[in-house]
Amino acid sequence: MKEVSELNTDAVSIFLAGIRPDNWNKLLDSVKAATDRAFELIFVGPYPPESSILKNPNVKFIQDFGSSTRCYQIGLIQAKYDFVTWSADDGYFLPNRSIDKAFELLKEKDFGNKEIVSFKYFEGNFADERKTDSFWRLGAHPPLKAKYAPPDYYLLMNGLLRREYLMEVGGWDCSFESHGIATCDLAVRVQNDGARITLLNEPFMYVSHFPETSGDHAPVHYAHIEHDEPYFRSLYDATNSIGRAKIDIDNWQSAPSVWKRRFS
Repeated sequence: MKEVSELNTDAVSIFLAGIRPDNWNKLLDSVKAATDRAFELIFVGPYPPESSILKNPNVKFIQDFGSSTRCYQIGLIQAKYDFVTWSADDGYFLPNRSIDKAFELLKEKDFGNKEIVSFKYFEGNFADERKTDSFWRLGAHPPLKAKYAPPDYYLLMNGLLRREYLMEVGGWDCSFESHGIATCDLAVRVQNDGARITLLNEPFMYVSHFPETSGDHAPVHYAHIEHDEPYFRSLYDATNSIGRAKIDIDNWQSAPSVWKRRFS
């Protein structure tokens, strides 16, 4: 690990899996309300944005037709700054300097190698329950109940942490099709590895809510219920998952290059 003094804390890499290029200008504009730092915004997905957004020097687009998990992993690997966070393209950052506040919180924790800030976010009309810390614990979500998945562990649906550490633990397990459940697995692994997660006590994003198969959500819905949730439970009901932490960062290469739930 680099020493803290060697890290660039004046910049942040933000990456996401994206299928909605029409939303990307609004998302880009909203980043500027979340941080005064230099940033790069990496979109990974099947559909390129309009040419105007690519003229922005801090925007990168990588074309990939894989699952959202695979796309997030590619974004992580391509990120250039020492600190990273991730986003979704059905939402926008709230104008509250949340990323900068997360850096300030990390400074209070002395930027330990394994210090992580976990962000809260609003989804659709569900706001009140998400303000509480208890919502952001693994045990608050019955589909994630498994014998060796500690219910008191924090979720890490969005976070700010060192890129090098996220690479060290292998990023996301791309055996999961959707980023949502893969990130729950990531939360378990980093805490098994001794990372300390601290919640930022205000939301940093607003994202849309698509119930079940509404909108363009059907592939994610079926990935959750048919594969990812059962896989998570089977993984953490097995004794060999005790202490599960580090995986191969290149595991994304074993995931299909075309995600058939969305692309035939």
